[in-house]
Amino acid sequence: MRIGRLLCAIAYGCILLMVGGCAATIVSTIYTSSPEVQILSRPDYDIRFQPVNDGQDFFSLFKLDVTNKTDTDLEIDWNMSKYIQDGKNRGGFISEETQPEDIKNGTIPNALIPRNGRLSIVIAPQQLIAMAPMGDRSVKAGKSGFSGGVLPDGVNGILLVILQDGYSVKEKLAVTIESQEGK
Repeated sequence: MRIGRLLCAIAYGCILLMVGGCAATIVSTIYTSSPEVQILSRPDYDIRFQPVNDGQDFFSLFKLDVTNKTDTDLEIDWNMSKYIQDGKNRGGFISEETQPEDIKNGTIPNALIPRNGRLSIVIAPQQLIAMAPMGDRSVKAGKSGFSGGVLPDGVNGILLVILQDGYSVKEKLAVTIESQEGK
């Protein structure tokens, strides 16, 4: 019996030495975007579309800037604009101003870009967001009730619908997001 206990103790000690002697390797993931910013310039407007990380290690949101170069107002139709991932329609976008009932009813108000003005807004693909739970007391004025989820590897873009003088103009902008394990 003593020999059995002795062998178990030796085996246990060897295991502890092997495990304790292993160096911990920290692997992090590095996310890149190509291009870093997608820019589209037209005679009536300029558009900048860029993934942002919102303080995380991954991309979770997009910053959209639209500069109106005309003497008339432009609008973005959020109900018709779509998140495109690897060529497929993956639903719409939301921003901090988007109300849950507007998402549910498909009645997200258009965004106005005043004549010779600019709109700068942070948006998230609706499909990837995490909403704060009901009754979450941490969501207060000035703080969003949602957070963006990880934008997947591949082509991530927007089909942006701009209303101009009663007409809809569709513009596609996209970036390629890649993740690589690093040390």
